[in-house]
Amino acid sequence: MAADAFLSLMVLATHGVDPATAGLALTAGAVGWAVGSFLQARATGRRHRLLVAGASVLAAAVGGIGLLSSPAVPFRVLVAV
Repeated sequence: MAADAFLSLMVLATHGVDPATAGLALTAGAVGWAVGSFLQARATGRRHRLLVAGASVLAAAVGGIGLLSSPAVPFRVLVAV
C-alpha cells in the first residue's frame, strides 16, 4: 500500500499531471486490491499457490514502478503497467 500511496505523488512530481489524473492510480490500486481480495476469498483448493502468485505479482509491480519513475518514461507507459 505504501508504493500505491507514493505513486500519485511521483506522477505529480515527475510527469506534471493534474491531481485528478494522479488519483486514478489510487483508484486503480483500490479496485485491484478489492478484486484480488474477492477472488482470494472464494478460491478453493491450494490457496498456497494463490498466495505465492499474488506475492510475486506484487513484488514485480513495485519493482516495475521503481524502474518507471524516470521522467523520460511517458505517462501512458506508466498507466499501462
